[in-house]
Amino acid sequence: MSKTKGFTLVEMMIVVAIVGILAMIAIPSYNQYITDAAIADAKASLLGLGNAMERYRAQSGSYEGAISDASTDKTCAIFTDVDDKRVFTIIERGSPDIYFTQSPESGTVFFELDICIPEITEDQPNPPGYILIATATANAPNIAVNSTITLASNGERGGTRLDAWQ
Repeated sequence: MSKTKGFTLVEMMIVVAIVGILAMIAIPSYNQYITDAAIADAKASLLGLGNAMERYRAQSGSYEGAISDASTDKTCAIFTDVDDKRVFTIIERGSPDIYFTQSPESGTVFFELDICIPEITEDQPNPPGYILIATATANAPNIAVNSTITLASNGERGGTRLDAWQ
């Protein structure tokens, strides 16, 4: 009498069920990891751009001129919480000329970096020296397009993606 070797259909179904359960747990965790990594990279890019802005100001005496292509948008906003939005009239806004223009620095663009230089007016007598903005692109993983993360020269952190700095 010979014994047959192999797996029964029930054993195979149990293995498939276990693999399916593990995948249900692992895939959402992986997606959250990818999102968190993209946000962390954008924050690091903003901090690096902030350092580049300070070096630029130390060498030239002003933040103006650190922008390569000026935008026609003449406002810039800082969100520090859901109810607090401050909008500034600006002198210039555009992509950095002194640092990378995207995050991550190479590869698929998840965030585009911008610089705003606020104008000193009667309505805004003491604005920050600059506001750095990372704006999410369509490639950003699990992040709404045009969500922003901001960093101002006075240390204010915000954006429409309020959980980014927590």
